[in-house]
Amino acid sequence: MRSEEERHPWQVSDTQKLDFPLLRIWDANSGSNPNMDGHMLSRSPRLPLITEQDRKDFLATHLNHGIWEPTPFISFTKSASAIENLAKWRSAKRGNQTLTVIDPATRLKNSLPILDISAEMEHYDIPDPYNKGMEYYVDHYVCLWEVAAEEIVGHYEWEELADNKDWFDDIIAPDFRKFRREKKSQSTSTRLSAFDMSTVIESLSAARISIDAHIDHLEDSDNSSEHHYLDDNCTDSDDDAEEANQND
Repeated sequence: MRSEEERHPWQVSDTQKLDFPLLRIWDANSGSNPNMDGHMLSRSPRLPLITEQDRKDFLATHLNHGIWEPTPFISFTKSASAIENLAKWRSAKRGNQTLTVIDPATRLKNSLPILDISAEMEHYDIPDPYNKGMEYYVDHYVCLWEVAAEEIVGHYEWEELADNKDWFDDIIAPDFRKFRREKKSQSTSTRLSAFDMSTVIESLSAARISIDAHIDHLEDSDNSSEHHYLDDNCTDSDDDAEEANQND
């Protein structure tokens, strides 16, 4: 009997290419924020996601922003306008926002999966919980388990970016291109020879021995665990969540 990974691989293939930066906006109330080592941990970073039902259930939970349960996914978007809309909404309610930009190519070279949420919803027949015709999930990607420090292009204070209406073209895009050039010149990344859930989990972080303490810290600082797109933990009401769902 074939495994779910054999039927529907989440492993990184040689043909998978993402040539654009992935963006995530967050604040002090968000989950999966960068830790002292520069890593961004999902709120359930050790779930193996082996079975079809596991994958479907955790994806459905992650996409329903009214469910307050941790998942092994960290949300990103490739849409600058989605970031603008969410940052504007959140800044008024939750204060200073930070934009984190990652390079998907660096992540893929290390065989760490990135999923296109719209494609996964279609494959696993996960309905849009808001009946918006997938509106909230266009350009939505998730990284499994963790984002490593080496994938991160930079962190930017939104208040400073917002002063420039062309912030993406003038600041993010040039930094992203420079980051890629530097990575190419280094040519030091290693790639797992084959995708194996347990192997990847074990290799996710050099600081794995401290992961329990970090998870406990996240849970202790979690005021309400409300789940939002691009924000795996926040403190807004259910009504506010509906508006925030435009970008998670």
